Amino acid sequence: MELTNEKHEILVSWLERYIIPQESINYKIDTSQIREAFMTTYAYGFYLSNDSMNKVLLELGYRAAHLTHDPYLCFNISSRSPAIREYHAWMSNQSAYQPYE
Repeated sequence: MELTNEKHEILVSWLERYIIPQESINYKIDTSQIREAFMTTYAYGFYLSNDSMNKVLLELGYRAAHLTHDPYLCFNISSRSPAIREYHAWMSNQSAYQPYE
């Protein structure tokens, strides 16, 4: 699934604001969780494929591991990232969760 320019910019903006890079690869988080965080917890999130998320993360300079597990790659993303924390909050209580902007 190819992203439109507008959707690409929304995703890039979200990644730059809500994902924190770290030196090492975080094997506890993969593309599916990052994508779900974007789609379910962000007020302006939309459906996108794992491949689209991988492509944009690589464009932004993140490093990936487990290339053989494509499209579920692990990146050098901190578990302390606001998006990851919000995703865990959503997972623990979906009925009471309010998406953030």
